[in-house]
Formats: sequence, structure tokens, C-alpha cells
Amino acid sequence: KTLEMWRNFINWRKEFGVDDIAENFDFHEKDAVKENYPHGYHKTDKLGRPIYIERLGSMNIKKVFEITTKERMLKYYVREYERVLTRKFPACEKATGRTVQQSFTILDMKGLPLGQVNSVKNFIQQATSIAQDYYPEMLGRMYIVNAPMLFTGVWAIVKVWVDPKTRAKITILGGKYQNQLLEHVEAENLPTWLGGTSECDDFLINEAGPWCDPQFNGEAEKKAEEKKVDEVEDNNKEAVEPKEETTEDKKDDEETKKEDDEDKKEDEDDEEEDEDRGAKLNDLKNLLSQGAMGDDSAKHHENATPMNTQAGDDDDNRVLAPEKV
Repeated sequence: KTLEMWRNFINWRKEFGVDDIAENFDFHEKDAVKENYPHGYHKTDKLGRPIYIERLGSMNIKKVFEITTKERMLKYYVREYERVLTRKFPACEKATGRTVQQSFTILDMKGLPLGQVNSVKNFIQQATSIAQDYYPEMLGRMYIVNAPMLFTGVWAIVKVWVDPKTRAKITILGGKYQNQLLEHVEAENLPTWLGGTSECDDFLINEAGPWCDPQFNGEAEKKAEEKKVDEVEDNNKEAVEPKEETTEDKKDDEETKKEDDEDKKEDEDDEEEDEDRGAKLNDLKNLLSQGAMGDDSAKHHENATPMNTQAGDDDDNRVLAPEKV
């Protein structure tokens, strides 16, 4: 039986075009429909499950189907179920740190005219058929509150089409329901018109919950990733395309060139000074070398002079000798 249900589910998705509906279906009349059929998701229960609310007592079935069609409503339901699976459950899991695969549903029948009971019965039957046939495990708990006495008889008829497992998750309550709801939902997460303290518009047009928070719905990561991609693309673009030089850039380049030229001139002047200093040092070495050679020559001359004087004296003696004789 399980395999057969799986095959039916796959065939239904293909035939109904679920993937295309999830990605591309535009239910542009949503706000107008919600004004005549208030419904939507509002925060989470104590287990972190998204809370789905329908205000069936405020529904105007005739007006709804003047705005849209049965076929478009069915596609809208399917799109919303898919978004619960792909967006709301993952966001709730991130927010709570636990596995979330079911929702908490509240159907409010306050103000339901007796003449619309039969229409609401057909509507509930239609809506629950999609849920139980193709999304059977998504319902965690359902509370039908403010149910009129007449609805008890209607429910006895409707529940025949409801799967026993789904039926076991449904509780029908009259006007004294707040305490039971608060066992499952914190007061700050329950709308004021259901006995909680959370401010919520009457038509549930503006949803609230982790799926609306960029920290949990993936928008923050998506923006960060897009920023990284943009930075990479900008860097690649700068590497491929030369940056257009501005007046400020040209001014900076001229100042840089001027500084480089001054540094180069200073280096050249230093080299010239070094060469001049080296030349003078060589000249000084030569002068010192020549002075040393002059001193040696003078010493040699002084040593030779007494020898010549002595020789002269001897010569004079040799001349004077005959006179003595």
C-alpha cells in the first residue's frame, strides 16, 4: 500500500505540474481572496511547528469564487504546501534546532452563518482531500474552535472522507478553547482574537514566523553569496578591463614620478660625491707615497757627504806633503 501511495503521489505531481506551480504560479489575487477568506501562517507552537490559521467564520464563499476559480484555488493550495515543505519547515528547524516536519492548524468558525455551513463543509472536504492524499504527514494537530452546535452534525458527515490517522489529530471545541490552545502555543505567538497576546491583522495577510526572518529563511546566506559573486566578478572585470584613469589618479601619478625623479637625482649626486671622494683619496695616497720616497733619498745623500769630505781632506794632505819634504 505504501508503494502504491508513493506511485500515485509521483504520478499526481507530474500530471498536476506541481514543480512548475511551486516555481512559477502567480496567485496575484491572494490579498483579495484573504479579505474574504482570512487564512495564513502566524508564528510557531511550542514544538517549533508553523501555526496555520483559517477564519472560516469570516469566509464569504460566494465572493471568493467571484475573485478566483476552483482550479486556481487548488493550485494555490499546492503552491503553499510546497512552500511549507521547502521554506517554512527548514526555517523553523534553523530557529529551533530541532526537526520540524508538521504544522499546527487552527480553524476558527466564530461568526459562521448557518446558511454557509454546508458551503464550508464542501470547502473543508475539498481542502483536506489534497492534504491527506498528497501531503498526509504534514498535519501535526488541528483544532476547530468556536464550532457551532450545528457543525457537530456536519462534522459527522465530513469526517467520513477524512483518513482515520488525520481524524485522530483533529479536536473540535466550542467557545471555551483558549486553555487547550495555550497548552500547545505560547500566548505571545497566539493572535489576540484567539486568546493570545500577539498582534495580528484580521485577514492574516502579513505572515510572521522564522520563515520571514533573513537569519533563518536563507536570505542572509543568499545575499552573502551574491555579494561574494559580485566581488569576484568586479575583480575579474578590473583584471580584464583597464581602469579609466581619473584626474586624481593622474595627479597622484605625476607626484609619484616627481618623487621618483628626485630620488634618482639624489642617488646620482651621491654617486658623484663618492667618486670625487675616491679620487681625492687616491691623490692623497699618491702624495703620501711620493713624500716617503723623498725622505729616503735625503737620508742617502746625507750618508754619502762625509765620505766625499774625507776624500777631499786626503787629497789636500797628499798635495801638502812635498812641501814638508
